[in-house]
Amino acid sequence: MGCRAKPPSHQSKKTNEPHPPHHPLTDSIMKTLCFALGLLMLAVFYCDALPMAVQNTAPGDCCFRFNPTSLPLKRVNSITETHVSCPKKGFIVETKKGKKICYSDTFPWALNLYSLLHSTEGSS
Repeated sequence: MGCRAKPPSHQSKKTNEPHPPHHPLTDSIMKTLCFALGLLMLAVFYCDALPMAVQNTAPGDCCFRFNPTSLPLKRVNSITETHVSCPKKGFIVETKKGKKICYSDTFPWALNLYSLLHSTEGSS
């Protein structure tokens, strides 16, 4: 006894018919879906500075990867410290084009930039 049903008698005999070929449209759809999924994953992992709400429940922006190279000052719009509840401390530099780039809080260029921009803001 069991739940397995017996196949109809006309299907129980082996035939010499070949398996139906793969449909080219199905292959194309699968390749497109895999490509789209790959792009989505790339976009998610490419973001350096994400709102903490996306990662956790604390407010503010946090960094999870840090850029090892400095930028020309003419491309920099602002620099801010990461939120105090972020697991990794650092700076978020916003470019003139609006891109946010993370730097370690020990990276000399970021430390100097932060000091430069925040000392001039307080003195004006």
